[in-house]
Amino acid sequence: MVIFQKRVPDLTELALARFLARARRAAGLKAAVNVLLTTSAEMKFLNRRFRGKDKPTDVLSFPAEPEASQHSAGEIAISAEIATKNGFSLGHSPAEEVKILVLHGVCICAVTITSATMGRWRSSKNSCAQNSTFPTD
Repeated sequence: MVIFQKRVPDLTELALARFLARARRAAGLKAAVNVLLTTSAEMKFLNRRFRGKDKPTDVLSFPAEPEASQHSAGEIAISAEIATKNGFSLGHSPAEEVKILVLHGVCICAVTITSATMGRWRSSKNSCAQNSTFPTD
């Protein structure tokens, strides 16, 4: 499911939902991933609540607990404002930046993070991000 609380130029909910579906398939995720495109103020609140950092961030990924992973692989929250700013400063569109952040979140949701598997997580994250089967548009 994709929820737009804040819009990004040249990106529709349908286009992002289709991109998310392709990214999930490429990562081997069968369960759903929810994406929230929201404001920097909301991201600051979420970052403070879940990470103890009192500042906005571009993306937060919340992998599902193992017992819930059959139904949900996790949730991703993205700041539309930071994605727009970063997209322009990095030389691509805000829509492309949001898709990059979705890919990042999908990679996080595709692996289980525990302190015992942190090394495997880093390796899996790098492998996931370099996977040539990931969609680019």
